[in-house]
Amino acid sequence: FIERHIYLIVTINGKTNQWILDSGAGRSVLDSSFAANIGLKMEGNIKGQGVSRVVDVSFTTIPEYSLEGLKIDQQKIMAISLQGLFHKVMGLEVAGILGYDFLSRFVTKIDYAKELISFYDPDSFVYNGTGKIIESPLSQDNMFHIPMTVDSKDSGLWNLDLGAGNVDFHFPYAESIGLLNKKGIDALGFGAGGDMHTRSARFNSMKFAGYTLDKPIISWPLDKGQGAFSGRELLGNIGNDLLRNFNLYLDYKRGRVIVEKGADFGKTFARDNSGLQVGYTESDQVEVLFASPGTPAEKAGLMIYDIIQAINGRPVKEYDGLIGIRKLLRENPGTEYTIKIL
Repeated sequence: FIERHIYLIVTINGKTNQWILDSGAGRSVLDSSFAANIGLKMEGNIKGQGVSRVVDVSFTTIPEYSLEGLKIDQQKIMAISLQGLFHKVMGLEVAGILGYDFLSRFVTKIDYAKELISFYDPDSFVYNGTGKIIESPLSQDNMFHIPMTVDSKDSGLWNLDLGAGNVDFHFPYAESIGLLNKKGIDALGFGAGGDMHTRSARFNSMKFAGYTLDKPIISWPLDKGQGAFSGRELLGNIGNDLLRNFNLYLDYKRGRVIVEKGADFGKTFARDNSGLQVGYTESDQVEVLFASPGTPAEKAGLMIYDIIQAINGRPVKEYDGLIGIRKLLRENPGTEYTIKIL
């Protein structure tokens, strides 16, 4: 569990790489450049739906692939450009996304606190626990849409999305309840299709699967865009900020999600206190992607495209990449850093 995303180690054609586990992906996806590197042939070209806008999609047939304890036969899979985004924003090499056509083969249990995933044969799986069983027949896009309430008034169906870090209102619903004018912290959100401007604020409560979480932070896009967050059918997207409080069972065969209270339920997780978002340039320099107005980053004079060369006198290359730098920015408010920029 790295930077609020779940990674599995997958081997294909003798190459072992990190893949993201994503219930918000209606089909599994392979990075197009990785596909080319292992000699796979591309077929067709259509438009697919990303987070904020449409993306170019091709198809390819991948040979048998494996991860710990599992082997999956060859199958046709979507291919889009992923690697550049994950390297720029995360500093990680990601070869693909395991979505519906992987997850639907199993009942999948996710224990966030232990960072442990268990796959069960759906034909023999029997649940004997005390968790909340949510009946959720799969939508047309092969995803679970489950109920949640924010502040005792905003109730409806939300998309259960293991591939998302935040809890987000979709743009049409955010607009309908006046959130576009609500004060909050602005940021850039990233996903398939590019970036989008978002705003986040603290709300009073979220009621999910019979549990109440107090003072949650929820985000929403500031522009409608053309992607998944522009849809009117759902209130929003439930990501790992909320889900990491629980143990989840995703039972595709029976169209249900089972939610148990996790060992980390109600825990306060470290969050960015700086308003500074960083990424890699094409030459792997650490670049300012965004400095949120009114935050320490903006007040210090940091601006988009600034290159960060050193922090507290140490070259940025001595830190643990982008993830190491982000950990610095989650220290308690009042922590001070001297940042050398170009």
